[in-house]
Amino acid sequence: MSKMLPKTCEGLQMSAVEAQQAIWKIAPRDWIGKRKAAITKVARELGWKFARTWNIAHGRARRIDAHEMDALRAELNKLQESAINRRESLNELEARVAFLRSLEGGGNAGGSGEGASPLGGRGDGAGEGGVRAGERAASVV
Repeated sequence: MSKMLPKTCEGLQMSAVEAQQAIWKIAPRDWIGKRKAAITKVARELGWKFARTWNIAHGRARRIDAHEMDALRAELNKLQESAINRRESLNELEARVAFLRSLEGGGNAGGSGEGASPLGGRGDGAGEGGVRAGERAASVV
């Protein structure tokens, strides 16, 4: 019986640490300097009281109930799925941009299209010879 007690305590400590880390992962990144506001937002998302969320976030909770751990894990899973969806959307947009750049570069004769604008030239406002309108070339005096 004494052998089970340390394992139980260790498990409780681990779940408290896991809960603490989960709260800070759920907290909005741009609110890092505003800890109270971040904890308030997490508490609202989870439907918890501010004091309970604050105690868990700062490692002062004596126990973490199973339903609280379940809520934290569910919120983390939701955030992870959201991140995966955002990454997939970004990958799709990057593929579209690459496709459009390939179309843009394909119309130029003898070039890779890098640095060229769709209207011709280098795309930096310079005309023939690399001189912008209103500027003089250094060799012309």
